[in-house]
Amino acid sequence: MHEFDFLFVVAEIAVAFTGFAGLVAVLARRADRCLEHERLDSSRLESALSISLLTAGFALFPDLPIQLGLSPEHAFRLASVCFLLVSAPLFFRFTVLQVAQYRKAKVDLPISYLANSAIYFCHLIILGLCASGLIDGKYYLVAVFLLLYISATGFLRVFVSLAQSNLASVK
Repeated sequence: MHEFDFLFVVAEIAVAFTGFAGLVAVLARRADRCLEHERLDSSRLESALSISLLTAGFALFPDLPIQLGLSPEHAFRLASVCFLLVSAPLFFRFTVLQVAQYRKAKVDLPISYLANSAIYFCHLIILGLCASGLIDGKYYLVAVFLLLYISATGFLRVFVSLAQSNLASVK
């Protein structure tokens, strides 16, 4: 089953993003930053960590029902339902939270954030279609990959944001 090899690799990559994002955040912390920028960085980090862990968890999830005797199609459908129930509230939480944090910090919302929101919304649509049986359950792989992409850009956003703040303090 090549699908499960793909999902295991996705889980490994997502866990790596989680670890690196946490490490970067700890090593780049500075005490002289304003509260709004500190909160924005914390919000970015929370988002990156949550999405990375969510990606890893749901990359591994379909294997469990298969081990219990479910067919791959039904395992992907069950995983889509569960993933959608967890993923949809997080989408709205992080979208509202991040926009509020950017506004408080008086920082423009990056275009990459808007693009990731659109990609996340596509991810939710794919999960809904998989869960309802309107498309093949293997499209679950696409939904997981989209979330991995968002996880990668979230990690980069944390890294770049903290690197920029440290460069600004050197000047």
